[in-house]
Amino acid sequence: MDVLELTARFAPEIVALRRRIHRNPEVAWQEHETCALVKQELDRMGIPYRSCGGETGILAEICGGREGKTVLLRADMDALKVQEMADVEYASEKNGYMHACGHDGHTAMLLGAAMALHSIKAELAGRVLLAFQPAEEVAAGAVAMIEDGALEGVDACFGMHLMTGVDAGTVLIPDEYVLSAADQFRIDVEGLGGHASQPHTAVDAVVTAAAIVTALQTIVSRETNPQEAGVVTIGRMEAGTLFNAIAATAVLEGTVRTYRDDVREHIEDAVKRIAEGTAAAYRAKATCDYRRFCKATWNDPARAKQLRESAAEVFGVENVRSNGRLMISEDFSEFALRVPSAFALVGIYDESCDAVYPNHNGKFCFDEGVLTKGAALYAKAAMDFLAE
Repeated sequence: MDVLELTARFAPEIVALRRRIHRNPEVAWQEHETCALVKQELDRMGIPYRSCGGETGILAEICGGREGKTVLLRADMDALKVQEMADVEYASEKNGYMHACGHDGHTAMLLGAAMALHSIKAELAGRVLLAFQPAEEVAAGAVAMIEDGALEGVDACFGMHLMTGVDAGTVLIPDEYVLSAADQFRIDVEGLGGHASQPHTAVDAVVTAAAIVTALQTIVSRETNPQEAGVVTIGRMEAGTLFNAIAATAVLEGTVRTYRDDVREHIEDAVKRIAEGTAAAYRAKATCDYRRFCKATWNDPARAKQLRESAAEVFGVENVRSNGRLMISEDFSEFALRVPSAFALVGIYDESCDAVYPNHNGKFCFDEGVLTKGAALYAKAAMDFLAE
């Protein structure tokens, strides 16, 4: 059976669904209208479902004609607080909110896979669970669904993400680590305010904070094995109220990205040590609030191999690669920690249609032709696993 030809029958519906979702972006835990749309489509197809992982999470089930294994396919649904700047006819109708990470595409693709799989369910041996997950952007939805029983009886999981950082038509499915862990931290610097003309009477929180920013860069360059991956980024710095006053306080916020747990632990300790030690050297005080946000996503080698073979049938063997892990994070990692899983990065970078802006950018867009192939990959992954 040509799965791409099968899903192509539903291409207009898949694109239309994506556009409806894109016009109405909803952030984490607020995906009520998106949830209602998904349920409406499942009802239309006659696919049973239940709420899972909160009010907006959905777990649907397609039962094959014969007994067999159970596979779960997962798509995320939440949008971002990003102002849409892309010039498209189906632009966001909510000021300040946008599907800037492709989750509208993921949801539409999984619905497309549901259409395809439901049409051939009598030929399937086993069950396909469809997880429409809320709150991926805050790394909370996957755990909520798992705690609500989404993985009960599941033998394998598959997921994917549309990525501008990968050329259109290319699919990355590495073995082992595919996406990094992500942590977040906040450093509060306490100095002593004073007049700008009398720095000797004050303790400058701006200078201290700047020194901390610089010192933190040595964690990766001088404390981390160069054969291991690590990123320390300060994304926000706030200090001061007047041009002629020495700031009494400053705030730094940042993120850490790693793959290995031991590297993650070392960098966490180093961020705290360097922040506190540097502040003390400048006669100030630093307090670090460090939170582990999202675990690294691990591709089970056997499942990754199978997913590459499935992807080759859809995208062409020459377009499927086993390398190319990225330092972004995804709470699909929670599924992958518990059952053998594989996650694909589906490329959408394409200068011909201005799909050159990174995920989370207000001009993020992609050629909607990828939606049919994405739906086909979801469906093929499930079909191939159940046929093993």
